[in-house]
Amino acid sequence: MIEFLLMACLGGVADDCRSDQMLLTEMSLTQCNRNAQLLAASWAADHPDWLIQRYQCRPVSLTGTKT
Repeated sequence: MIEFLLMACLGGVADDCRSDQMLLTEMSLTQCNRNAQLLAASWAADHPDWLIQRYQCRPVSLTGTKT
C-alpha cells in the first residue's frame, strides 16, 4: 500500500498548515512518484485557498506503520 502525503498552508502562511494523506491501494510506489504532481494538482483544485508546500509518496505496511 502506498501513501501520498502532502503539506499545505492556508494562503501560504506558515503558521496555518496541515498535512493530508491519501492511501493508494491500486498504485505502486513508482506509479505514485510518476503521478505525484497530478495528485497534488487534483488536491489543489479541490482546496483553492491552500498552497502546497511539499508532497511525497511512501510505502505503508498493512499494520499502518511506515516502511
